[in-house]
Amino acid sequence: MEGGRGRGGQSGAGLVNVLFAGKLRATVTCGSCCATSVKTEYFRDLALDVVSLAAPSTQQSAASSSSIASPAAASLTAVCLSTLEAAIQHYMNALPVDTGAASYCCAACSNRCTASRQVRFQRLPPVLPIV
Repeated sequence: MEGGRGRGGQSGAGLVNVLFAGKLRATVTCGSCCATSVKTEYFRDLALDVVSLAAPSTQQSAASSSSIASPAAASLTAVCLSTLEAAIQHYMNALPVDTGAASYCCAACSNRCTASRQVRFQRLPPVLPIV
């Protein structure tokens, strides 16, 4: 490998991007006026949750989920995401923007409010590391 180039004349960084770079579309929706902000993001891996916070279900037993001790999350329980498919689905669900209550500033209505963020894959890479 001369000059940092691999087979086909691609640099190491170029080859990494060809193999591992994907593209997703992140949509943030204002909780006040429902305006959306769309941003394209590039990624090389996915950090997936194996435990999700969810409202407690009357059908869940205490053995299958544990309560969260935090006062802010007192009404939430930890739910195990036991399959890769469930973890990816959770990743793609609309989730609250994690910046604290009423701290998102909407560009459309100028209100400080809650918001949700949802992602959709635009291009998946040939190799996708899951961490």
